[in-house]
Amino acid sequence: MFTIIVAACVLGLGPDDEQAYRAELLADARERSSFLSDGFDVPAAGHGERGFFITDGGPNTLVLGGNIRFRYIANFRSNTTSPDSSYTGGFAFRSLRLAFSGSVLSPRLTYMFQLGLQRGDDAVLDEAHIDYALTEATSLRFGQFKLPFFLEESTSLQRLQAVERSTTDAVFGQGYSEGVSLRSTLGDFRLHGAFSDGLGSLNTPYAAAGTEVDYALTGRVEFKWAGQWKQLDQFASWRSSPRAGFLGAAVHFQDGGQTSAPYSTAGVTRDASTLSYTSDVSIKGPGWNMFLAGVGRHTDDDVTGTQSDDFGAVASAGVFVTENVECFARYSGVYADEDRANGDAWNEYTIGFNNYFVPESHAAKFTLDLTWMPEAQSESSALVQPSVNNTNLLASEGSQFMIRAQMQLVF
Repeated sequence: MFTIIVAACVLGLGPDDEQAYRAELLADARERSSFLSDGFDVPAAGHGERGFFITDGGPNTLVLGGNIRFRYIANFRSNTTSPDSSYTGGFAFRSLRLAFSGSVLSPRLTYMFQLGLQRGDDAVLDEAHIDYALTEATSLRFGQFKLPFFLEESTSLQRLQAVERSTTDAVFGQGYSEGVSLRSTLGDFRLHGAFSDGLGSLNTPYAAAGTEVDYALTGRVEFKWAGQWKQLDQFASWRSSPRAGFLGAAVHFQDGGQTSAPYSTAGVTRDASTLSYTSDVSIKGPGWNMFLAGVGRHTDDDVTGTQSDDFGAVASAGVFVTENVECFARYSGVYADEDRANGDAWNEYTIGFNNYFVPESHAAKFTLDLTWMPEAQSESSALVQPSVNNTNLLASEGSQFMIRAQMQLVF
């Protein structure tokens, strides 16, 4: 399989000879995965760069978009308790989403909500917010969104390089939260702050047991010394992209425990405080990119009477070997507090390639990667949990090796 990936990177499996077809699609497909309003000038309905639209020619617009990500996973692992389960493979939808966005009453007042269609019959609200632009550089957001913390988690699934985010992100990533945020761009600096219900408070009532905290504060600052801000929205760097460099740092603090029975009919917020921090650097050039991030978390849990300090790291790089084919490699590590039971270090190594059907567009993309996790999952279970989305499974002994293939369509 490694030979197949290397051959694909060298030969370039993209449709380079279909010049007319690519030229026709390029203008329509580039950055179609961003569901912001197109700013139409006349009453119209149709399809534009960012999806299907309806507009009255004034401030009222509606843009409909979505994405489909369908994958095949083959997982090989050691398991002393069930030797016959050393291989698990099959197909699955990672995401099937519809997103609605636009503006109403004023171009300053915009909205966005996204529905994720889960396995079975249920639809789940992933993201939903109202934005108001105070100035061209500063905006307020109200609703459910991703806090401005770990950059890999903030990057859209459809703009990743690998089939899935890293295990480091699964452990430390912020997920969706309910709250308010303020974002401001000041030349080469970008500031982002949020007041929320805490990490992973997706679709929860304000006093939900176990998930809600009493308050959470998040702040992130980014510095751009070259390039354009939109280049930070994805890991890939097109061959036509200018050189770019970004530094980022963020801190998040949350505390719970003030809401307890019998004063709360909804439940009890967990009596624990968490301080998380991260920093990252992104360097990009025409057709290549490098990314490095570190993250840490201090937890003070009054329920168990314990304190812990856990850490993680991610490093990745990618290069376009043809206009359509990008090769990449990524390392991910999770390092639990030494006092944790089953807190061995967890390492993850991934190599693979992307084939972009349309150059410089994530609208249609095929990804194939190989991932090796050398440690036994059970020995790292203090932080690393089995996950069908992250494709690592329960294993009581030895390593895991995965072959992952995915087809993505953004409309």
